[in-house]
Amino acid sequence: MRTLRIAAASIAFATAGTPAIAQSSATQRPQNRIALEQYLDWEDVQSPQLSPDGSHQRALVQGSDVHWSPDGKRVAYVAKGEPNGSQIFVRWMDAEGAATQVSHLTEAPSSLEWSPDGKTLAFTMNVPVKDTWRIPMPTPPKGAKWTEPPKIITKLNYRSDRIGYTDDGIRHIFVIPADGGTPRQITTGDWAASAPSFSADGKWIAFSSLREKDAESMFRKSQIYAANLETGEIKQISHRNGTNGNPEFSPDGKLIAFMSADSVDHSAWGGNEAVVDERRRIERASRVGHSGSSDLGRCVGEG
Repeated sequence: MRTLRIAAASIAFATAGTPAIAQSSATQRPQNRIALEQYLDWEDVQSPQLSPDGSHQRALVQGSDVHWSPDGKRVAYVAKGEPNGSQIFVRWMDAEGAATQVSHLTEAPSSLEWSPDGKTLAFTMNVPVKDTWRIPMPTPPKGAKWTEPPKIITKLNYRSDRIGYTDDGIRHIFVIPADGGTPRQITTGDWAASAPSFSADGKWIAFSSLREKDAESMFRKSQIYAANLETGEIKQISHRNGTNGNPEFSPDGKLIAFMSADSVDHSAWGGNEAVVDERRRIERASRVGHSGSSDLGRCVGEG
């Protein structure tokens, strides 16, 4: 893997001057500075993960969202596939290195997660929302073309930075056999779900969402839930203010650790970084398979 090291970088902006001055500045540009036109040529490394045994340090394939299987013999990742768009692939880490496309999805998958037994992959995918505002238009005259129809917005949260419009679908959690097969949708409804995480026995998936009426009108609020893969039951685990996300089951399945920011304004954020050193929580969530809920919401530790 090629790494780009930058000792110092700065981008300078100035008002336009005479052609002679501009040409002189270009020819005298310091060699230890990054020019504006070079910005998009930067390369970076994201989400590094060690294999379970610490080996396999080599370049593999082009893709993203890579995750090791629990036994370290395979990696799952997202790359361009058939029939089109992003698909899920699984590559064996032996000498042959065979890679198999295990999905044939119509929407791009993300947030891959292996089940503990390595037989299943969980992921999130956008489920399109049907447009019910269709207005039938007459056939245009020969040689004429109607103007583009207006975009009708019906949601409060309809657009995201660096993504664009997001009101055309809802992101839900799916599972698919790691050897390939038909994906099965786990979450439903008008509530987006994110950050799936398997329990140790593979029977539950914890995730972040806000499954409440008028959820989109609640600013910076989410809760932790757990979905039973066999029955479809969904339990709410956390009952806290603010945002709660990135759940992880403990090895014995009795606890779920997750990140929590109590504030619903910007006081829990420093610029674009979450202040997590004072906001970390581990909440007791008695074994999610148990019928009782008396322990839900009890704080047992702070980071």
